[in-house]
Amino acid sequence: MSHARYTLLVQPLTRLDESVVDVVYATLSRAFKNVEVYVAAEARLPPMEFFDWERLQYRSEYIVEWLAALREKLGFDIILGIGELDAYADGLNFVFGEAYPAGRAAAVYLRRLHPSFYGEDEDMGLFLERVSKEVLHELGHVFGLPHCSNRLCVMSFSNSIREVDIKTSKFCKRCASLLRKAGVILSPEYILDDEDIV
Repeated sequence: MSHARYTLLVQPLTRLDESVVDVVYATLSRAFKNVEVYVAAEARLPPMEFFDWERLQYRSEYIVEWLAALREKLGFDIILGIGELDAYADGLNFVFGEAYPAGRAAAVYLRRLHPSFYGEDEDMGLFLERVSKEVLHELGHVFGLPHCSNRLCVMSFSNSIREVDIKTSKFCKRCASLLRKAGVILSPEYILDDEDIV
């Protein structure tokens, strides 16, 4: 049985450290075997009308809708925006990221993934691990996955940085099966073992 191939554009929303771009590209290329990953050469800053000056945060839903329109204009199957931003959504004080499955678009916001945001020493390894988890999580939503009750599964909902750190960068067997049904080929190294249930 042949599977479709998907093209995915990683669109920087701000200037990014090269290590972030490298990790995002490597993670997505390894995890999703039938997804061709491209990285935009230049950052595209979200319009300032998406910024809430009272909260000093971006409105996430505006960003993902804007990304969906950009994806359509550029001709990619999927788009992932990523930037050193802080954002929120209705009913939530902040979000690490958001997906817009109907528009095949997602965004990940890096500001709260830095240990230094919480007054800790900056730890690039920990930060990049968090970035990997969040990009996999949001693309899981783009491919139709809901949140998962297994706290180790990358699709587990994270309402705090501690919950991001508890989950792994792997999909549980159930979520991996749903991805397969959606036509996405997941690398075995990104699937949890049966005993990994919390």
